[in-house]
Amino acid sequence: MSKRRKLQDKNTQIVKEMVAALDRDPYDPKRYYDLGSMLTTMQSFQQAEELFLKGLNVFEKEQQKQEILHYGLGNVYYSAGLYEKAISEFSKVKEQNLHADALLMIAQGYFAQNEYQQAMVFALTASEELPTDLAAKSLLGDCFLATGDFKNAQKFYDQALSLKSDNVHVNFQRGLTAMVLGQAPDDFFAKVKKLDPEYFEKHKERLNDIASVVKDKHDKETKE
Repeated sequence: MSKRRKLQDKNTQIVKEMVAALDRDPYDPKRYYDLGSMLTTMQSFQQAEELFLKGLNVFEKEQQKQEILHYGLGNVYYSAGLYEKAISEFSKVKEQNLHADALLMIAQGYFAQNEYQQAMVFALTASEELPTDLAAKSLLGDCFLATGDFKNAQKFYDQALSLKSDNVHVNFQRGLTAMVLGQAPDDFFAKVKKLDPEYFEKHKERLNDIASVVKDKHDKETKE
């Protein structure tokens, strides 16, 4: 039996157990969330959506219990590439323990649609609420890099690396900013190659893009 088949069988068994748990207590929103999240992981988006909508209907008059379900439904839509619908769901999450995570997901939804300024606003707020969150720092770096603000991109990538020095994506992005800023990028790229050579091969075409940016910047400075 292949590893993929074993994983499918394992996931199917987990889903069965979660369904049984939900049947035993259909008034526990966490059980809807756990099952819906598992279905989302399995890319069974339609089933996950139907489950979360059912849960929202069950707890129609209990807003507090709906919070986690709006968050879960937002994840379904985000994973399916339906970013506007995802943002709409995440925007309904006000509960303190989920609020910052929801803001970060809103930021990621805007980033996925190339709306970098909007993404930046929500990512900054999320980062303020989650000062030690790697994803928030990384996304802020990505936003600033996408808008051409390389110094601020460097700032947030460095903050992210201070939280987790072996993050592949952040090391690669930090190497890109180093190239543009005339710094030495080799240590960052060497770490990426060591940690995940496939990632480096997949993304190395971006090095040519950044090299073009550096050349244009140099040519402009020379003319001035």
